[in-house]
Amino acid sequence: MESISEEARDQLLTTFQHEAVHLEMRDVYATEIEKTRFHTWLTG
Repeated sequence: MESISEEARDQLLTTFQHEAVHLEMRDVYATEIEKTRFHTWLTG
């Protein structure tokens, strides 16, 4: 993924025309299965 400048980011944030909302509700977070995947994602 290519990084963008602060100016480009600010331009994107000030000119958007739609919004998106994501609400995720689970009974349990950080299950044993997810811990390894999450750690792998965090460490790249």
